[in-house]
Amino acid sequence: MERFSRREFFKKLTPKFNKETEEVNKEIDVYPSEIEKYWTRRDFIKFIIGLSGAILLTASGIGVAKGKDSEKEIKQQQKTKENFIQRSQIIETTNQEEQEIKRGGTQTQEIEEKIDLSQQQKIEEVKDSYAKTVIESNLLLAADIIAIKTLNALGIDHTKPIDKEELERILKNTSISDVIAITFAGPLIEETIFRLLPSKIIDYLSRNKNSHWWEVGIPISLLFAFAHNLDFDEEGLKFQKAIPLSQFMGGLFYWYLMRERGFSHAALAHSTHNATVLAIGKLLYKIFPPKK
Repeated sequence: MERFSRREFFKKLTPKFNKETEEVNKEIDVYPSEIEKYWTRRDFIKFIIGLSGAILLTASGIGVAKGKDSEKEIKQQQKTKENFIQRSQIIETTNQEEQEIKRGGTQTQEIEEKIDLSQQQKIEEVKDSYAKTVIESNLLLAADIIAIKTLNALGIDHTKPIDKEELERILKNTSISDVIAITFAGPLIEETIFRLLPSKIIDYLSRNKNSHWWEVGIPISLLFAFAHNLDFDEEGLKFQKAIPLSQFMGGLFYWYLMRERGFSHAALAHSTHNATVLAIGKLLYKIFPPKK
C-alpha cells in the first residue's frame, strides 16, 4: 500500500476540492477570482484547529458552568437544609408548647374535676350526715341528763322555776301549736339569732371561713344559755337565778354544727333535742302520772 506524507495527502486532497469547486464555478458562470477557494490546505488545518478549540472551550465552559451550578446547588441545598432544620425546630417547639398547654389544660381539668369531686363528696357527706346529726343530738341529751344528775348530787341549783300547771297542760294535752312552737318555730328562731347571724358576720368580715371561731362561739353560747333564764309573768320580765348548763352545752354543740356542717344541721339538732325531750316527757307523764 502506498504511503503518503501529510503534505502529499493535503496536496492530493485539496486539488480535488479545488477542481470540484472550479467545475461548479464554471457551471454557475462565476470566475474563480470572485469566490474564495474552498478547502485549501491552510483552511482545512484552521478548520480542524478551530473545531478542536471549540470542542475544548465548550467542554471547559460546560465544566465551569457545571462547577458553578454545583456550587450554587450545594449552597441552595445547604440553605434548604438550614431552613428545614429551623422549621423543624420551630415545629418541635410549637408542639412542645402545645403539649405543655394541653398538659396544663389537662392538669387544670384534673384539678377542677378533683375540686368538683371533693365538693360532691362534701355535699354527699353533708346529706349523709343528717342521720349522724340526729344521733349526736340524742347523745347530747344523754350528756345533759348526766350533767343534771351530777349537779343534783352536788346540791347546785341548775334549773329555773317552772310553771307546773303549764308543764302539766303541755304534757297531758299537747296541741299542734305546742308541737310547732317547741320543735320547729323555737329552734329556727334561736338558731337564726344565736348561730346563723353571728356566723354570717364572721364570714363577711374575715377571710378564714373554715375556722370554728370558738372565741365567738363560747360567748354566744353563754348568751344563748342565760337567755333561757328570762321569764315573763304578770309582773313583767324577770331573770331567774340558775345555772343553765344544758342550754350552754347545747349552744356549744349547735355552734360547732353551724361552722362545720351548716345552718340546717344546727336547726335539725336543736329541733331533734326539743322533740325528744317533749316525747320523753309525755311518755313519763303517762307512765308516772302526777298524784292529785
